[in-house]
Amino acid sequence: MNAHKKNRIMTDTFTDPITVSDQENAFLQQQADEAKAAIGCALSEAKAALVQGMDPSAWTRKYPLVAVGSALAAGFVAAMVTVKSNEPQPVSPQPPYAPPPPPKPGFWSSLIHEAVEMIRPVLTTALIAAFKSPPSSQEPPNHPPTG
Repeated sequence: MNAHKKNRIMTDTFTDPITVSDQENAFLQQQADEAKAAIGCALSEAKAALVQGMDPSAWTRKYPLVAVGSALAAGFVAAMVTVKSNEPQPVSPQPPYAPPPPPKPGFWSSLIHEAVEMIRPVLTTALIAAFKSPPSSQEPPNHPPTG
């Protein structure tokens, strides 16, 4: 079939904007469904691998985005716990008979703070190594589209 005839067939077939719009919507919906299925499959494989207790470095090589997301969440929580805000805190009016303010942090909170400070470089190094590591030679398994 020559190019002119092919173009005429394509023009005749897809001239109706409603048809083109419906086909595009169907295609985009199919792509979204396939993406959801792939993400669900990757998460279920990651959960299964985590349950099996794999080596963290191998797990990070196989699922780098899950590892980076976990490190990001852990770092965010650690920062929220340990770093104080520079914004002025609202002062609530205290009646004259209010008890004295609580004492400074105790032994355990100081210990946790120091532990987080010690772990922070390790997490940073692991995160940098995850970004710098070459892509693995293993191909991800092909999953048939569902739907």
